[in-house]
Amino acid sequence: QSPLFERFALGADASAVPHPTQLEESGDLSRIHVAYALDSANFDGLMGSMLSLSHHLEEPHKCTIHVILPDTDMESAKDFVRCFQEELGQAQGPEILLHKLKPTDFHVGSNQIQDRLSGKEVLFAKVALDNYVDAPRVIWLDTDTIVQSDLADLYRLPMRHTLAASLEIVPATLKPLTFADWSKGFGEKYTKLREAANTSAVLPEVKASWPIFNSGVYLLDLERWRAENLGQRFAHLASALAVSFGVDDQLLLNVLLASPDGGNFDRLDHLWNVGTLGVPVSARPSSIEEKMKDPRAQHGNFRALREVEQTTPTTPTCFVSSTPLDFGSSALTSNNLNGLGPRTGEEAMRFAGISTSEGALVDLLITASSSYEAKEIQETRLVGNLVQINMQGYREESASANFNFSLVASGTNDPVQLPLFVITFFDVDQQRNNGKHRETIEASGFERYIVRQGHQLNITERGDVTSFSASEKEPSGECDNPSDPNNLTVVTCNNRTTDQSRRAFTLVYSDTQSFSVRFTLGFGRGGRNFMFSGLSSLVPTCAETTSSGPGPITAPTTSTTPTIPTTPTTPTT
Repeated sequence: QSPLFERFALGADASAVPHPTQLEESGDLSRIHVAYALDSANFDGLMGSMLSLSHHLEEPHKCTIHVILPDTDMESAKDFVRCFQEELGQAQGPEILLHKLKPTDFHVGSNQIQDRLSGKEVLFAKVALDNYVDAPRVIWLDTDTIVQSDLADLYRLPMRHTLAASLEIVPATLKPLTFADWSKGFGEKYTKLREAANTSAVLPEVKASWPIFNSGVYLLDLERWRAENLGQRFAHLASALAVSFGVDDQLLLNVLLASPDGGNFDRLDHLWNVGTLGVPVSARPSSIEEKMKDPRAQHGNFRALREVEQTTPTTPTCFVSSTPLDFGSSALTSNNLNGLGPRTGEEAMRFAGISTSEGALVDLLITASSSYEAKEIQETRLVGNLVQINMQGYREESASANFNFSLVASGTNDPVQLPLFVITFFDVDQQRNNGKHRETIEASGFERYIVRQGHQLNITERGDVTSFSASEKEPSGECDNPSDPNNLTVVTCNNRTTDQSRRAFTLVYSDTQSFSVRFTLGFGRGGRNFMFSGLSSLVPTCAETTSSGPGPITAPTTSTTPTIPTTPTTPTT
């Protein structure tokens, strides 16, 4: 009943996330499964979490909540379920299944990282969910999790690995935590332990500087977990690390899936797991600080799934760039991607004179992979200062193609490197609210990306590849497409209101000659246009802003050195 709960748990709009493009690989995902494990001392936190989860489900009757707890708490848990159902007050709420906690395959002793968790066997149900949940997937939630979006969106995310989680972030700096940050002296102790003859076969290579994910919220592919025998491997790790590190569930899970770039797990957008109210310590308003001192208004870290109201500035600083990509001033001299037309000749799109380098003109050359097909090739064109690339959609499967963007000396294929430029993608949406023609853009090699607060994008990081896809549930059409990158507005048409800036994102490249992006069009007949340009109203140039307070920061317009924004953006990579 606290104002803090109302503001952060119930104040955000729900946003959808793309359904996977290959459901057959993940089984039937029509019913979602969510799991908690606890004892009766944590029923209060569980009540808040389950209520927030249920209130944001679009189809609560298609959700099963699994609650794992000791046998001694089973009777009180039944009373808890009745109380929850009365409090929820829905005719068709989620199904609640109670599971008796099973003993672990290893000794749960001391936890040298979080001593308050020592000996709590119930914590390790999270690595034995395959013993409780009969489903292709399950979402694990710690009981201090306040849900702010429909978890069906998370449940149906495309997965490449067994587990999907967000990186653990230092609230004060917004930088990822490493093994060294999580466990003091980790590197030296782990190396010595791994070199021991009796453990070298059990312990994978792990470096102290590698990033770790937070295990309070994650999506688990149970079929892969079973196939890879990860439960048994976790038990072996727990036994091997018990003496040197104690038994800490988050550390053990990270060691199990460790890699230099976090490439052994799918990296979720950090908004799926925002810790400490999602606000850096140094940026918290005094009003929130005062409330956090009151234990009635604070429960753990209040991990908030999706769209916590940010209090830090989210409008990026302006750009001073001597090398913009000016599509409006360029000439489209070649337009024949993959040899499909609409013109003949060079099998590319060439934007002549799009920029300059040391006084010489620069062209942008775009080529497509052999998988590229167009529904209406004449729609692949330059319209003002917006580029459209039309793609063919298929009734029962997605369509994907890679596009290489190369900066070259004008009229040649000789590479040219520019010190700083941006490219902005627009109108990332879908045709209908059933997932048809959902657009996804994957990119890598950029320095950072910029979106506006309250964006309607699902952003997922996997290794060095970041995926941007449509997340709004409302359908879209041509009437709400932007016509001017520098004037992204709110448009009302066909009884829908669309904020064009919420469906756009900007990629910042520095010291770059070429980069690649991958366009994917979700299943559905017909075609769809992918749209992009250079600078836009999403990121103002310094000549356009005079503000010196929160938001854009004025920078000297006479500078000849490209300047990267230094103010944190949402999010920053």
